[in-house]
Amino acid sequence: MGILLIVTGYTAFTAARIGELVTDMNEVIEDIRIILPEAKDSLRIIREMCMHENFTKSWGNICQ
Repeated sequence: MGILLIVTGYTAFTAARIGELVTDMNEVIEDIRIILPEAKDSLRIIREMCMHENFTKSWGNICQ
């Protein structure tokens, strides 16, 4: 009977930790959904700026 209580308690503890992990992962995924379009737009802007020779002379060779 005691072993059953220990196993049940450990399972409940593990389930609670998994719930916290899933909540944290959902927050991270939501942040990625916000950041990703901004990163894509930033890369597009850099590509357009790299078309101008004056930009690479002023800021170094980041255009590859």
